[in-house]
Amino acid sequence: MARSGPKVLRVAINVSLREPRLMNYARARFGFWAAGFCVWAGGAWAAAVPFVVPIAVPVVGSVIDATDRVVLAGSRPGWALNATDIGLVPPQTVIAHVIMALRRPPPRQVVVDQFMADLHTPQNARYHAWLRAPQMAAFGPAVQDIAALKKWLVAAGLTVNSVSPSGMRMDISGTAGRLAAVFAAMPHDVTLYGKAYVATLTQPALPRALAGIVAGVVLTNAVPQAAFVPAMQATGALAVAPADFATIYNLTPVLAGTSGFGVPVAGFGRTVAVLETADMRAPDWQAFRQYFGLAGYRGSLAQVHPSGCADPGLGSGTRVAAFDAEWAGVGAPDATIKLASCADSGFRPGVLAALQGVVEGAAGVTGGADVIAIGASACEANLGAGFLAAWHGLLEEAALQGMSVVVASGKAGAACDGIVAVDGQARLGAGVNGLAASPYALAVGGTDFGDVAAGNAGIYWHGRAAARAHGAVVSYLPEVVWNDGCASPNLAGGNTAQAACNAASPRAEAQGDASGGGASGFFARPGWQVAPGLSSGAARVVPDVALFAGGGVWGHFYLGCVTQAGGVPCAWGSPAQMVAQGGGGTAVAAAAFAGTVASLGQGKNGRLGLLAPRLYAMAGLAYANRAGLAQCAANRGRAVAPGCAFRNVTAGGNAVACAGGSADCVGPDPIGVLGGVTALAPGYNAATGLGSVNLAVMMAGF
Repeated sequence: MARSGPKVLRVAINVSLREPRLMNYARARFGFWAAGFCVWAGGAWAAAVPFVVPIAVPVVGSVIDATDRVVLAGSRPGWALNATDIGLVPPQTVIAHVIMALRRPPPRQVVVDQFMADLHTPQNARYHAWLRAPQMAAFGPAVQDIAALKKWLVAAGLTVNSVSPSGMRMDISGTAGRLAAVFAAMPHDVTLYGKAYVATLTQPALPRALAGIVAGVVLTNAVPQAAFVPAMQATGALAVAPADFATIYNLTPVLAGTSGFGVPVAGFGRTVAVLETADMRAPDWQAFRQYFGLAGYRGSLAQVHPSGCADPGLGSGTRVAAFDAEWAGVGAPDATIKLASCADSGFRPGVLAALQGVVEGAAGVTGGADVIAIGASACEANLGAGFLAAWHGLLEEAALQGMSVVVASGKAGAACDGIVAVDGQARLGAGVNGLAASPYALAVGGTDFGDVAAGNAGIYWHGRAAARAHGAVVSYLPEVVWNDGCASPNLAGGNTAQAACNAASPRAEAQGDASGGGASGFFARPGWQVAPGLSSGAARVVPDVALFAGGGVWGHFYLGCVTQAGGVPCAWGSPAQMVAQGGGGTAVAAAAFAGTVASLGQGKNGRLGLLAPRLYAMAGLAYANRAGLAQCAANRGRAVAPGCAFRNVTAGGNAVACAGGSADCVGPDPIGVLGGVTALAPGYNAATGLGSVNLAVMMAGF
């Protein structure tokens, strides 16, 4: 008797070694093929449950008419509209590393979305059955389309440097003149707020025949900036050392083995990749760990430069790289910290090159990383659709491999981060860090401590003068939104934010540096982003959580080790020395949190993939009623309930100063205010997300 219903073919094969005859049979008979990958699960390779992968039907025809074009909407960088045009880049100028983001066929995207959900659903047979980088090609565009695009670009005089293993990105190079002919958009030399860049001033366009495979292109050399701030001079520095961090965020019982894990958990066997645009001095790592009591752990530092990127060497980013690597090792002192640094090259930022190398398993970073920490920031609107598509695709591939990606929310508060005026006043309107806005990133915002403002620092610190290698903090401190700018409610006193920013006051000169946050203009809100206090809307909102990020306005900042000019070694014996070795910002907060995720991964025996869905589910239970919110309020300080996985921040805001008359700027005076300045409602807020974390409780409930 004949069977009814659709015919289904299921074959267990490894994509990298698949049998062509079986694939051809499946294509011809059923229009798809099914694959059962060898996957990484529980510390060993194992067979996964087979799943159906639709055949990618080619969309690029045999004839490509260069005169029939469509615009790649959004690929022009948004900031270029405000730039001053200096003139055309000479046509013979060679521009390296132009990144093209390719498009996955819609039926395959449906499969990827479902597979991603399966990987992160505990009851599913594919739970944590992570893929490997070479297997990503099974979900990419049709190989015929990639070949057709490559052939057309080469015929147009460009060089195709590489195609990603997934088939979702293409790296090309060529002269400015050739690029202009291909994309119908000539690169220009431009300036913005006194800085020189290269960018196209019109939207690029491609032949209509290629529109089905190309999502966008990156045609600018403007690069993301680190969400880091050096410590400012402060009287009576109350700096945060590693032992203080462990006390404040309750990491101590996790490291000591007295938490829910029952054994010491410090990230052993886990790898954290911190993505940087400069190297650090290895002796600084050793000096930091020796002084602050971490030398007895098994952690190590490796500096790598993923295949295809140039070693940036020591430079302006070295201070940031050192802080990020050192503080990632605080959260996971037994882990391997892999400082993956790449130089900016052509139209490819170093942070993008480093991410490619880690996710794609390039030489030097084979095996990728369990956790990726990214401290860079750039306004989402300024990055353009091409960059965002390429970046989002890499984060998606990271999640499919089980990598957890932790990204700083930025340091420009509610403003559009990235390229800002020298006076610190926002001019480009509201915005979020585009590197953190993807739903595949866990965005980390910033807090500061409210003890000094409340006049009760003495009950929280042993002493004020010198750094204590073994910690000076007594207990958890009350936390407020990190905002070192004049619009901070914590700094304004009895004045309105606008009055404070227009006042002739030294503090009014600090018109930026605040926890980045707000609604994305590019990414839709994922279904898991639900929490008390989170307003209705269709957009992804950042950040997700927050940790300390202060820059020293209240005397609080992180301590690191960066050899000073002239070879002066690190020292922390006086307030001046602490300020010299101090820093803050959401970059350091993200690195520290990434380390704790590595420790959590050791406790859970493997990679964790996407973190945010689980954290929002935990917060939904913790914040289920107003009583729970009240007990977990961060302003309670040491009186906060010990069982709170999150400390809900309700004091302060991330409003910043803006130039009067600029986009989203409120106020008729020369300096206005951008962003809300009223007291935050209980629950989620777009400055600190769900709040800061009690790590021992959070890890126990993960």
